[in-house]
Amino acid sequence: GSVTVTASQESTIRAELDAQVESSGGSNLGAGASLAVNGAIAMNLVLGSASAEIRAGTVTATAGGITVEAANSAVIEAVNRSVTLAGETPVGVSLAFNTVGYRPGNLLFSGVDALIGTALQRADAAQATARVLDSVLAAAGAVVVGATNTASIDAELSTDATSAASALLGANGLAASALLASNRVAGGALAEIDGTAVTTSASGDLTLHADDNALITASSLMQAIASTSNDGGMSLLGSLLDQVGYGWSSRSVGQSVTSGDLVRVADTHAAGGVPGGVYEYRGPMAVTLSADTDYSDTGLWRRVNADTLNDVLPAGLNLTPSNAVAVGGLVVRNDLLGGAIARVVNASTLDISGGLSVEATSRSQLDARSEGIVSSSGGSAFGLGTSLAVNAMIVTNAARGAARAEVTGGTLGTGADGTVTATSDVRMNALLNSVTTA
Repeated sequence: GSVTVTASQESTIRAELDAQVESSGGSNLGAGASLAVNGAIAMNLVLGSASAEIRAGTVTATAGGITVEAANSAVIEAVNRSVTLAGETPVGVSLAFNTVGYRPGNLLFSGVDALIGTALQRADAAQATARVLDSVLAAAGAVVVGATNTASIDAELSTDATSAASALLGANGLAASALLASNRVAGGALAEIDGTAVTTSASGDLTLHADDNALITASSLMQAIASTSNDGGMSLLGSLLDQVGYGWSSRSVGQSVTSGDLVRVADTHAAGGVPGGVYEYRGPMAVTLSADTDYSDTGLWRRVNADTLNDVLPAGLNLTPSNAVAVGGLVVRNDLLGGAIARVVNASTLDISGGLSVEATSRSQLDARSEGIVSSSGGSAFGLGTSLAVNAMIVTNAARGAARAEVTGGTLGTGADGTVTATSDVRMNALLNSVTTA
């Protein structure tokens, strides 16, 4: 009958990290401190290979074919989110290192490799290998030696530090955000006949195929937002002035209103009407307000744009120096290495009744999106105070692939056509978006 030698390996990591730190404090006079510090570290590593081999053997298939096949799959799917919120000073730092086909390393080596592009962490490729070595194969049918490998990383990384400092006077805000990440894949496929005699009959084909697929899809986002407001109490005054211009609110339960009276709908009112909206009563008879009054009933109520004294107050005006500083840094390294080899080497003898096909195909694709958003809003109406935004980004994207198909150093006898084909397809789609406002 037929002879089949197979090896299959699947390795998958699905990881999610969510880190949120929030601080709320300080005072209306800018005294006190509101500090939030958030540090997140994620390291995901996959090592996996599959090898199917015949070594120094004699294999005969009297009524079928001989198949030697290896399939390997190594996958990382990682999501890392970090959010830091504070009324004064949020500091967020995220480190994320994802590797497929690299030996385990420590945090220091991984960080240095990501930061300056070194190779302290050595490759140990995630690979599929199908090999026949120093053997004799005789088959009534076809002989197939094939290796298929898939190595991929899908990573979503984000860190966000937001400062929202607000007081009557004396408030200051500082937001600092940093992201250091690397996504690295090393993969390969090898299909090989080495020093082996292969004989087929009954128009049996000999097929060697090596197929490698390497993929990185990476999204990295860093945000540092600082907003400082010292309005000297203008917002409180505005809230008081907002009470002028209408007679009642939806909370005035039990109050009798007549045609022409104005009622403001409170944020907590759920029986109908737009929260914050002002409505004029148009009914022919007096009505008593209740928690169930529906202000969206157009037969009795009409929404109006009631002007109040608050409309004459400037909005978003800082009356005292309001320092706002936002600093952000992002360093990302995406490195993709793939390759496929299909070959007959070292004095192999091929006596093939059918056709010969030696094919190597390598596909490498890198899709990377890196964004850094840094914004500060501060200063004052009198030109005092500081509004400073600093944004630094370094992104390195590299994608490499190679394919080699060959028949060397042997004897080939074939009664049909033979093809030797190598195809390498390397693609990269990369976006870097840096936004800085102050």
